[in-house]
Amino acid sequence: DIVVVGVRDLRQQGRLADPMLKRVLLLGDAPAAEVNFRLLREMRDLRRQEELKRFAEQQEAEAKERKRLEEEERLRKKAEQQAAEAQTALQELPPAVNPDDVIRQSA
Repeated sequence: DIVVVGVRDLRQQGRLADPMLKRVLLLGDAPAAEVNFRLLREMRDLRRQEELKRFAEQQEAEAKERKRLEEEERLRKKAEQQAAEAQTALQELPPAVNPDDVIRQSA
């Protein structure tokens, strides 16, 4: 479990005060710098893992979107090709016969 605790208005004194210590709460019996830098490393590692996870999710979403767009394009081209083939087939058919013309020709 990870507990994040915010410290407001931490005042450091002395010339050896480390500004990084403002970011974490002092815990335990270990020297303050050791505890804090260990916590900072852990927090940094967690942030990196979260960023990598978000990046991987973003890459996956972009790949899915690209694949979807490619599939739409493929289907559109296929539909255009089928329409062109149907148009060609219609042009090859003999012209439609008008019933009045048939009656006139038979008479």
